[in-house]
Amino acid sequence: MPLPLRSLVSAAVAALLLASCAGSGGSSGASSSGSTTTPEEEATTTADAGDAAPVPSAGCGKTTVLSVVEEKTYLDDSNRWFLLSTPLTHDGTTPVPLVLDFHGLSEGAELHARMSDLAAYGDDHGFAVVQPQGEGDPTRWQVKADIARNDDLQFVSELLDQLEAKLCIDTSRVYATGLSNGAIMSSLLACTMSDRFAAVAPVAGVVHPEGCEQSRPVPILAIHGTADPILLFNGGIGSQLSNLLSDGDASASSGEQPAEADLDGPGYPA
Repeated sequence: MPLPLRSLVSAAVAALLLASCAGSGGSSGASSSGSTTTPEEEATTTADAGDAAPVPSAGCGKTTVLSVVEEKTYLDDSNRWFLLSTPLTHDGTTPVPLVLDFHGLSEGAELHARMSDLAAYGDDHGFAVVQPQGEGDPTRWQVKADIARNDDLQFVSELLDQLEAKLCIDTSRVYATGLSNGAIMSSLLACTMSDRFAAVAPVAGVVHPEGCEQSRPVPILAIHGTADPILLFNGGIGSQLSNLLSDGDASASSGEQPAEADLDGPGYPA
């Protein structure tokens, strides 16, 4: 993926933080079709929500982890790991927002961290960043919605437990973003862990599993380029990705070539 697309991850995170409280308190902030809220009333409501008190995690006042940058950290009693970055403002007593940033297929957390530079952005804006590492060859995220059969979803759940216990996190401002396969993973969390994520911002990949039963609506900011040759805008995968998933066997490829984007169509996945 070209660098400008990766920079959209930071832009998506910025938008999430600006509208953070739209997902707080178990409400998406969306109004019904019968709403008579005026723009002035809506602005006031948003401002009031933005002043909501943080919800401190169990680690507040106890943590010994203050400011770190892309520190490789292992999940307790596991070989699963992630890169942890906390802002200079993480004093151990003031709850900070948390962003989980998922890498793309075959990329890995370290390369993704260098390309997105989200840790520096988090330091500038006062939020913690966690960039987890997937598994497999090529490195990837499982994107099936069955938590009991999806090791990656279990990993994320345990990761959140550990972070909230060992850091001072505002549990009402936990977000997910990611690129491509990582974007699909972040959007999956809006379905499977809607009680733990305030909002998600997938870049170049969205999935909404059939039968998804969220405990609450989750705001989502989805960004997808119409000329994406890998995950096609109107559905399906491109030949590059198809070849990769078939171990380079071109004869096994069923990938499609990008068609002209239908902006009135269903988007990805179709």
